[in-house]
Amino acid sequence: MIILGERPEMIDMAEFLGVDSNLQQEVIQAASLGRTHDTQFQFYPLIGVKREALGQLVLTGNNPAEDAKSIIRLFLDQVASFMENKILMRELERMASTDGLTGAFNRSYFDRELEKSIANAKKFKHLHYALIVLDLNGLKRVNDVFGHTRGDAMIVKSAEMLLSIGRKSDVVSRFGGDEFVILCPSTSLEQSKVLLTRIRENEEALNMRLRHPNGKVEDIPIHFSIGIASTSEGIDPDEIMSKADERMYLDKHEYYETRERYR
Repeated sequence: MIILGERPEMIDMAEFLGVDSNLQQEVIQAASLGRTHDTQFQFYPLIGVKREALGQLVLTGNNPAEDAKSIIRLFLDQVASFMENKILMRELERMASTDGLTGAFNRSYFDRELEKSIANAKKFKHLHYALIVLDLNGLKRVNDVFGHTRGDAMIVKSAEMLLSIGRKSDVVSRFGGDEFVILCPSTSLEQSKVLLTRIRENEEALNMRLRHPNGKVEDIPIHFSIGIASTSEGIDPDEIMSKADERMYLDKHEYYETRERYR
């Protein structure tokens, strides 16, 4: 049984019975590509009322008789109803798990979603996930010179940009203070770099015009130090956060070497 995520190529969950590991990978790849016909497998779509494609039941072996197919379809109708209720509950949970200042997801929700991606990556070696760790540069100076209200506005403006360009399946979360983390399920390093490029492109136009106590106006650029890592690199699923964090600090070191005034 394959349960699809928010986008067609995303696998939210997979469970197998009597299928060896090599064949499991073939089934997952076929499902993620949206395949509905195959000489080796029989695909039965899991159709919901509000969401057209919830997933697939995939059978191996001989094509079942018509009577068996009717029983399978009745079974899948019950499963689809159950899954739609679960999806609704998850959406309600998402709505209740946001950071009060920014509207991004909070740390506890991120931790739960990360556990799911780690478990999937351990269970199925081709089911990758990626993390993008972002730390806002120059916030301390804004707080010290212009006040914490303007610093909060800087955090909010940064979060709005991240939320506007992320995919629906991406978990954009405020990790604490001026740090954000984006969890990208079913995503390789190369795929996550597409999102990284969008962040850098949008960042170029992102700034705040602030007024000093003496009346002088200054344009403050909004810039992130960013680290990115994915299990597609061969990194252990439990170590992705540490690797992305490490790369973020390297990026921050390089940034401040030439921009000391924004520390």
